[in-house]
Amino acid sequence: MRRKINSILKSKGIKTESITYDRSGTTQDEWGIWTITLTKESRDGIRLKHEDQKFCGVIEIFDPEDGLENLAELPSIKEESCAN
Repeated sequence: MRRKINSILKSKGIKTESITYDRSGTTQDEWGIWTITLTKESRDGIRLKHEDQKFCGVIEIFDPEDGLENLAELPSIKEESCAN
């Protein structure tokens, strides 16, 4: 799961301060919570792209399938290189 999260975020130019998994699922069928804390630069970039000043830069994933889908919907904040 961590590799999938990193891959999605990297493809969008989004950087993290931390990715943690709390292992709170009590059975094999239950998942814990993934918490992704973005860097200030990435948080600000997403705020600008989404025009959402309330985005705090912390993403919590409770369901892996839905969480990965939501990450895939984040905007790309990669720097576009300018050709001279």
